[in-house]
Amino acid sequence: MRLALLQRFEWLAIAALASAGCGQDAPPAKEGKPVIAVSIYPVASLVEQLTGDWAEVTTLLQPGVSEHEGDFTPDQVRRLDRAELLVVVGMGLDPWAEQAVEHAEQKVPVWRMSDLIGSRADVDPTGAVSADIPRDEKNSPPGAGAGPAKLQPPPEPASPNNHLWLDPVLARRFVAALAEKLAERYPAHRDAIQAATVKLDADLKRLDAEYRDHLAVVPQRELITFHNAFDLIARRYGLKIVAHLTDIESTPGGEVTPDRFLEAIKAIKNYQLNAVYAEPEFPDEALKSIRRETGVEVLELDPLGGPRQAGYETYQEMMRSNLKTLVKGQSQPTEEPETKGAGDELHRRIPVTPNSSPARGEGSSGRAPLPETTTPTGPPPSRQGHLNPD
Repeated sequence: MRLALLQRFEWLAIAALASAGCGQDAPPAKEGKPVIAVSIYPVASLVEQLTGDWAEVTTLLQPGVSEHEGDFTPDQVRRLDRAELLVVVGMGLDPWAEQAVEHAEQKVPVWRMSDLIGSRADVDPTGAVSADIPRDEKNSPPGAGAGPAKLQPPPEPASPNNHLWLDPVLARRFVAALAEKLAERYPAHRDAIQAATVKLDADLKRLDAEYRDHLAVVPQRELITFHNAFDLIARRYGLKIVAHLTDIESTPGGEVTPDRFLEAIKAIKNYQLNAVYAEPEFPDEALKSIRRETGVEVLELDPLGGPRQAGYETYQEMMRSNLKTLVKGQSQPTEEPETKGAGDELHRRIPVTPNSSPARGEGSSGRAPLPETTTPTGPPPSRQGHLNPD
């Protein structure tokens, strides 16, 4: 007990010294506006779209840091001291945000995305709980066969997947529940919240349809991701994760072990994969080696996005950029490069309308073309720490 008190005192002393530094104080709240703190940027983007101009939304996670590597800092504590509430993902994904609350001057209420969704995260597209699905059917697309028998998909995690925001259906549930709580807490803005909810829900519904339509026709159903961030997308839209390059539970820094490296090489050859997927928050040395070894293309899926980052500035833009990347990676032909695959056709029909609903009816399929985004090819731009930079 005494040790814990001493550690708390030492940490508070560090926070006090940091806050006294020139230019290091958190910006003051805009006059008359409530401040809502959010653990990670994509969730903050959804919150900001619900609140509009009547609230200020600030993100706690530092730029370029994985959601799994976040750590509470004096800057986060200062931001929480200005906030009226904190929104987190929960389920063990962002405990550092809730730890920061313990060191803030005021104990703000914490709203968890997992609680607001009100259901378990490990659900398949039909709504069945993962535990109720036979193991050999999990992550399998409708009508798909068992595939090559030499490799097995990654083992089921010990706990449900906590990357809830990356599933558009769960994001819609979150927005609906969050809107109700915001309207209860801020009744003067009830009408504005309701109007924003209708608009945001409509776009998230279109986003779900875009994922469903375009991923249903990609010829390559198996994929390798860097870690399990995109498992919920694969499960909902009928793709099959055959390997993860790292296990965040055992290697939080994203290191790729020799066993994982060899497993990825085998899966690439066994399933004749054309691409593997990196993430900007994690090192890419192992991916470069995999590319040299197999010739696959390394594409980037970004689970966090960020302001002033083209194609990733809002939740919807980020999700559509990731969808475009998935369509490209799952559509490239393996034996006849000169033949256009489904992904080539989709990319030819992508209009320059980010974060908007494209008109349906183009082409013979009737699917909506994906909005234009830019798939990053180099190091990601520096992310900002909050939605309203000063």
